[in-house]
This record gives sequence, C-alpha cells and structure tokens, in this order.
Amino acid sequence: MVMQNLFNKKGFTLFDVIIAGAVISILIVSTFPMVSDFLMLQNEKEEEEIQTEMNRVLSFMAQQEFRIPVTNSITAFASETQEYSDYLEREIREDAFYNNRHYRGVVGQEVFRDATFDVHYAVLYSTGVDGCWGNGLSCVSSTISTSVTNLLGTNPLQYDTKFKDIDVPEGDFLIKFTDRDLQMARYKKTAERLKRITEALVEYGQLKRYEGIADGVSQTLIFFPPSSGPISDASMLNISYSGVTSEIEAELDDLLGVGTTDVVINDDANVNDKEDRRNSMIALTRVLGIPAEFCCNAMRTFIDNSGERQEEGFFYYSNPLARIDPSTGTCGPAASTIADRKLPPRITVDEDPCGK
Repeated sequence: MVMQNLFNKKGFTLFDVIIAGAVISILIVSTFPMVSDFLMLQNEKEEEEIQTEMNRVLSFMAQQEFRIPVTNSITAFASETQEYSDYLEREIREDAFYNNRHYRGVVGQEVFRDATFDVHYAVLYSTGVDGCWGNGLSCVSSTISTSVTNLLGTNPLQYDTKFKDIDVPEGDFLIKFTDRDLQMARYKKTAERLKRITEALVEYGQLKRYEGIADGVSQTLIFFPPSSGPISDASMLNISYSGVTSEIEAELDDLLGVGTTDVVINDDANVNDKEDRRNSMIALTRVLGIPAEFCCNAMRTFIDNSGERQEEGFFYYSNPLARIDPSTGTCGPAASTIADRKLPPRITVDEDPCGK
C-alpha cells in the first residue's frame, strides 16, 4: 500500500510553476523600493560622514598652516587637503553619488580693535542623489559650480554676512567653515604676549637703572637691550654705560653668540630677515626672563630655511623716535644725546616707521 502511494505522487504542474513565478515576481517588485531606499540611505550616511571628516580636515589645516585652500577648484581642494585626510583625492573630489563635489574658499580681512587679520571662509557642496542644484533646477555642472561660487561672492566685505545666510537645498549636502574663532584666539594670544613682554621690559629697565646708579652712572640713563636701527641706535651702541652695558652685552653674547652684533634685529635687506628677527626676539625674551614663545606674533607665520612654519617675531625698538606728526607725516627728531632717548621701547606687530 505504501509503495502504491509513492508511485501515485505527481510533480509540480505547469500551472504550479507559473503561480510560483508570479508570486516571486510580485515579491521582487514590492521589495525593490525598500532595497533602493536602503542603498540611498547608505549613500546619504556616507556623504554626511565624509563631509564631517572634511570639516575636521579644514579645521586642522587652519590650525597647522594658518590657512585653508582659497580656490574655486574641487581638484585643487582635494589635492591640498588629501595629506590631512584618510580619503583618497578621488574620494574627496567625488561625492557618495558619484558626482563631483563643488568647493569655494575665500579670504577677507577683518579689523578688530587695532589689528587687521585674515579670515577664511569656505563651502563644500554635494548636489545629492539627483546631481542637480536646488531641487533639480539645474543639472549642468558649470552652472552648479558658478552657483556655489556665488554663495560667498567676490566682495570680502560681504563674506561674513553671506556665510551666515547660506542654507542647504533639500536633498543636498553642504558644510560651511570659517577660521574666524581661531584668528580671534590668535589675536588674544598676541595681545597677551605683547602685554607680558612690555611688563618684562619695564622690570628689566628698572633693575638695570638701579644697577647703573650703583655703578655711579648718571641717574638720567635707563637701560634696555639695544635694537638694530639707523641713526640714534648706531651712536647709542658706542656710548659706554660702564658695567651695566657690559652685562647687557654679555647676556646677548650668551644667546646670540660671541662676535655677533649685540642687538635685536628688526629689518634689513637679508632674505633671512624674518628668521633672524625671530631668533633675536627669542634671545630678547630669555634676557628678560620670560618664555621664548612670547617672542612672536601668533597671527602671522613664515616658512624658515628648513621648510618649517614658524610664528613671526615682533618688532622691538629700544630707542624709538617721536611718533609721526599727523600734519607733516614725518617722525619726530632723533635723539642727539643719550639723555634724549625716546623711551620707553616699543614692541609692535608691524614695522614702525618711527621705531628706529
């Protein structure tokens, strides 16, 4: 009986196969949007992650190099930032939807109190899944690139306002970056350094004056480490201050080396001027007993002979002339005698036309 039931069993009929195929087709069609939506969500998540990373890269670059790429080219942007990122240049150029990203970086100047400094602004833009600008208004790459450029425009006075007003079109991705806060922090650091080195100069001058009086030198003299500069400084260096001068020279010899000119360098025709000035300002801070980092302007840098980026030294004038006369646009007269020295010294972020 069992054997008979086995032989009586039939396989799938053609009708069964058709029905099964139809059911499978319905399932595939109904699940495809779900799969497609899942993949799209993955792409969007990936784009958000990359944009977050590039925002970090811009911040790190601004801290390390005091700048960000100033360009309209995504290719140039990718080339400059690749060394700071874990992504390849191609991954920076192309978004998660296989379209080119668009970049705009600009720099303007901002005045805060008595200082002028550069402020950088940037936008990095992905057109999203449709590859179009603003809900499909334009899919032409050149038009989109122009639109991104216009986000910040060409007028530096409008960068800050336009930067704040930028919105992200629905379905697109955009990051905004500015190093304004970093620049403000550098400004405050620079101001603190100027204040501290000025205080240290006052303390140093008082100490040397007391020592000079003890040495029997005229009470009208005040002693500061000499700075380089024509006219009065040249004659000042040849005047004997007894033991006090010898002590100042010995301190600078200790730091600048025996046989070198015992002055803090400000400006000259030498191509290494900024590096020399920085080194001599470091020597000055050590003479004054304060940390070497107080030597320099935290807002400006230069590349030294070894290829390293360094902060630029302050300008120090131990025997400045009288300030510029607004009516004539000229500096006041130089000191004719050591007693006429225009004290106190000046520490500035810029070369002072009356500093010499």
